[in-house]
Amino acid sequence: MVKFFNIRQEKEIGLLNELNTKGLSGLFNYFKTVNWFVLINMLLIFIWNLVLITGSVYFLFIKNIDPKFRLIFIIIIIYLCFFSGAVACARLKTAVFPLLIITLPYLFEKCRDIYTSFK
Repeated sequence: MVKFFNIRQEKEIGLLNELNTKGLSGLFNYFKTVNWFVLINMLLIFIWNLVLITGSVYFLFIKNIDPKFRLIFIIIIIYLCFFSGAVACARLKTAVFPLLIITLPYLFEKCRDIYTSFK
């Protein structure tokens, strides 16, 4: 991300290196030195990934969805995870991303129902 946006960075040592060598104190020291744009971008990516995971898990437990469709959803994700492996995380997310997006309307509908029940 730093190289893509051509952001000047004081440290060349990465987040995982700081975490592995110095522990949690190194993690906090890294966040003090990194650019605010990078921190905000990392936070937004983390939040978006949580929304996608929550939507997918909720989709698997909805009763009014056809079980065959849920089974196909699970099989495709497991298939892609198994054959791409843990090293290919970015490529895996690219292949699974459309499936994760399909699950979001169900999550948003549930959130809307919860919100309107409090009114």
